[in-house]
Amino acid sequence: MSQRSIPPPIRGGIDAGSSGRRGELQEAREHIAAAKRKLAEYTLASGLAPTDDDSADLHLQDLQQSTLAKTQLLYAMSHELRTPLNAIIGYAQILQLGLRGQLTTAQLADVNRIKRAGDYLLNLVNDVLTVARLERSRIPLKPTAVRIDRAVAEAVELCSIQAATKDVALVIEVRDDGTAVVADRDRLQQILLNLLTNSLKFTGTGGTVTVTSDADDTMVRVNVADTGRGIAATDLERVFEPFVQIEPHLTRDIEQGAGLGLAISRDLARVMRGTLTLRSGVGEGSVFTLSLPIAVAPPSTEAEPAASGPAEDGAVSTSFRRSHR
Repeated sequence: MSQRSIPPPIRGGIDAGSSGRRGELQEAREHIAAAKRKLAEYTLASGLAPTDDDSADLHLQDLQQSTLAKTQLLYAMSHELRTPLNAIIGYAQILQLGLRGQLTTAQLADVNRIKRAGDYLLNLVNDVLTVARLERSRIPLKPTAVRIDRAVAEAVELCSIQAATKDVALVIEVRDDGTAVVADRDRLQQILLNLLTNSLKFTGTGGTVTVTSDADDTMVRVNVADTGRGIAATDLERVFEPFVQIEPHLTRDIEQGAGLGLAISRDLARVMRGTLTLRSGVGEGSVFTLSLPIAVAPPSTEAEPAASGPAEDGAVSTSFRRSHR
């Protein structure tokens, strides 16, 4: 594979010079919107019937204003909710550690429930905040060369307990040939975790979730395949819409979430110049494919410690299969 340089900075606030251009573009849009409003007011005042184009423009303008208002509300509420939630979780941890005295078994069980519920709500608030940031194009990104084998191994490790609890085999078949992608490391991890937890959620006991990867000269693809019940063709696009859950009755209440994970993952992939697609059919399982730009670069460019010994090298073999049961 030929050597390639890392592509130019990703959009979304990374290129410092782009902020000024975005400001000019926003100002131009506001002038256009103001002109359309004046035209509509003049048309109504003069007693003329608005044309179809006028009606369409007014409808689009109302829709844009409603979307902006919704996004601003989500953004503000998410910030306001995080402070009390962090306090609840913090005090629950203090009680769990016994810093306010020894708890009875029943009291400790109640505190554990409070902590789990707080964690769940905080994750939900963070997801809503991410959606609002994506809609406002305010996601800060730090693109770097991230080795895909290490990113996958870390995500799988975090999901291993969930897989073991459901008796689902979690299999990795990824080569450690140094293949890297251009991505924000934390956001890539977020996408992988969303895909893995989603597949584990909808895979029954005794099933399998398999992670594979392949690459060409320009893109790296990570495939997360499961042996779950699959998704109907009519729902393949709906699963990526915010707050949409396909057959929520199939999951326990604590697993349902708010239907934001896949929507966030696809938007993050697009912001990082990639794609997230789905192949599925009822009774056939599902395969999510994350594609990101390839970056052939030394591992030291990745924002993580480089391998320093045999133990690290052995974490992911050249072509390996790891199963959690």
